[in-house]
Amino acid sequence: MNGSTILRLKPLFGPFFTYHTDEPSLQLVHKEKYWIEFRYEWIGEMADRDTPSQSFQEAVEQNSPDNSEPMERARCLGDNYLDKYFQTQDTTDLDAAIQHYQEYLLMKQLDEDREGLLTALGNEFNTRYVVTRQQSYSDTAIRLFQELVDRTPLGHRHHSFRLHYLATAYRDRFTITGDEAAIDAAIKWYKQSADHGKLEERYALRIGNLAAGYRDKSHRNSDRTTAIADREAAIQLFQKGLDHISSTVRQRYACAKDLFPLYADYGSWHKAYAVAKTAIHHIPLMATRDDFNDVIQIQCIEFAGLASLSAAMILYTINDLLDAIQLLELGRGVLAKYLSERHADVSTSLKDYPDVQRDYIDLRNRLYGLETSEPDGRTWNRYGRSLARAKALRDMEQLTSKIRDLRGLKNFMVPPGKEEFQNAAKHGPICIINVTKYRCDAIIIKADGLRHRALLKLRSDRVKAKAQNGDFSSVKTLEWMRDVIAHPVFEELGITEPSADGKWPHIWWIPTGLLAKFPLHAAGYHKSTSSRTVLDRAMSSYSLSVRAIIDGRATRDPAAAQLAPPKALLMVIPDTPGKDPLRFATREVAAVRSLCKSMKWDPINQVNGKPISLNIYRNHAPFLAYLSACGTGEINDETFLDESVHLINAFQVSGFRHVTGTLWKVNDKICADVASITYGGIRDGLMTDESVCLGLHQASRKLRDDWIARTSPRRDVNHELAARHDANGSDKRDDDQSRHIGSGGYNESGLLNWVPYVHFGV
Repeated sequence: MNGSTILRLKPLFGPFFTYHTDEPSLQLVHKEKYWIEFRYEWIGEMADRDTPSQSFQEAVEQNSPDNSEPMERARCLGDNYLDKYFQTQDTTDLDAAIQHYQEYLLMKQLDEDREGLLTALGNEFNTRYVVTRQQSYSDTAIRLFQELVDRTPLGHRHHSFRLHYLATAYRDRFTITGDEAAIDAAIKWYKQSADHGKLEERYALRIGNLAAGYRDKSHRNSDRTTAIADREAAIQLFQKGLDHISSTVRQRYACAKDLFPLYADYGSWHKAYAVAKTAIHHIPLMATRDDFNDVIQIQCIEFAGLASLSAAMILYTINDLLDAIQLLELGRGVLAKYLSERHADVSTSLKDYPDVQRDYIDLRNRLYGLETSEPDGRTWNRYGRSLARAKALRDMEQLTSKIRDLRGLKNFMVPPGKEEFQNAAKHGPICIINVTKYRCDAIIIKADGLRHRALLKLRSDRVKAKAQNGDFSSVKTLEWMRDVIAHPVFEELGITEPSADGKWPHIWWIPTGLLAKFPLHAAGYHKSTSSRTVLDRAMSSYSLSVRAIIDGRATRDPAAAQLAPPKALLMVIPDTPGKDPLRFATREVAAVRSLCKSMKWDPINQVNGKPISLNIYRNHAPFLAYLSACGTGEINDETFLDESVHLINAFQVSGFRHVTGTLWKVNDKICADVASITYGGIRDGLMTDESVCLGLHQASRKLRDDWIARTSPRRDVNHELAARHDANGSDKRDDDQSRHIGSGGYNESGLLNWVPYVHFGV
């Protein structure tokens, strides 16, 4: 979410940021404070992080005792110090917040707002207990929550909430101390919270917390019979939450996420698969409304890894490769699919059925509009919203089924089928490398069918350890990837020898989880005299999903491409404030400009660093985005591994047919060399789809051979380029002035300089 989006949302969310106080100045400060907090929570701008505390402190100081009520001042200060604690994790700020809240509470003995302060103060004491593990804080939190529950009459709209707070305080005590009496109390209060909230839209949350209590108790119970009974109770309750159609999709998924390991960890593969499949099929229901883009990002984090787990369960049970691929397609790359479908919308697929199209859009908007208000603008109560959501979900399922009965729409809102998958592999096999803690597999799509190879030597914990250590391209890691991944895959594909005629097999890799950070194209024993490497057997491309390959091939109209000479936008930033200058960037662009002219492309230069507007449309999408920069394919936030949130994917989603980029920091001089060789390959290959990957493949092999010649001078490297000179005849000693470069062909992070260049595309 960007700043402009936030500003558009401010009028919508403004009423929720109002703090009720009789003092206008403090009310204004509170309202702006919550608005700033909302900006920081969603945008992550550090400038917003300190603003709430500063504003609060200024407001309190400006209000003298003569015109400011002491109770309001105490609460303001409590909120201020609590904000500071969440920013700094300094427990002295938390203590100060508690002190001011207690002062406020003493002054609010009979006021109805005392209940709100009991909630806030109880939560702060419980937080203090979790941080310090001092029993006295837990005692105080429980006492405050108990008073809150005692003050709340049956049928009160917050009754189930307040029972939930008390239960959670007991559960936290159990987690820290293992006190069985605490977990028994937690279960008791969670049960009452669920019983009093059966008609609420948050029922799945309530029942899920009760289930979690039984699950936690089963893990600590030494009596096997009782532990099994508690585990079965947890399973039944999680299932009940998953099946509760009136609850939100997000809360139902939380139950599925907790239920899955209770089956999988005990070998109940079929049941684990059923749970995961149910949850994954909810994903398309979340990704259909424009103003929910940012909520979808949060939900993508929560769904992370579930698709891979589902595929693993399928291979343990029914071994249906098509089902496994379809679930991986549904549960991964959700953001990319959402953005792609948002551009196309349903106007394309339902263009021949305008009435159905209108009904679908209206129902879709009604379903997701239930999160805020009714059509007439009145606020929904929890029960009405819950019932309306259940009805809208049923209506959506019925309408979707009706649409799939229409001519030509049997695959509406479903993943591609077997025929489409196999057609996507007509130019070369697609290899999905699925990594989970239960098992690791290669699911291979070929033009003549689907295949599977269990990767028995690949373990998720080994992948995780290497990723945590940043060990993506050491010699040992490249050799390890060859042994546990590339060798069994190539064996399954029958690729056993190097290309003899220069016609390279083309493989598309789709790695899952942390494996997406690794350079599978560079796997192999490069230091030996053999050709046991991926580079010497095939050329490699990457993709987020099979759907991305299918959509990419549908973006370009070959006839339209001949209407005018291709244009090439060349952008260079040789000097960036605070960074080392890029000595070779200008030379790289000059070389590319010369190659463009030799290919009769029309090169366009960026003027004075000003933004340039590109008109990108699906029927004539751009052919290539060549991103010669550091880490354009790097995934820094591992919570988005299944989404491939990086610059390369952004260009693909925007419609570019091919994108080349890098997995980590790269060398300035080498970037210029790679560009020259790659564009030369595109020129010689007559700008076909294959020419992009082939050009980059040639560049990678040339750089690899140069590295071997420098580090292993005795090896006979039969390559057309001399070891000492690059493609332009420049002396290798020019590398001394490059950025991010270390010794022996490694960058400053110990990663090989010839490895990180990758191709995404068709």
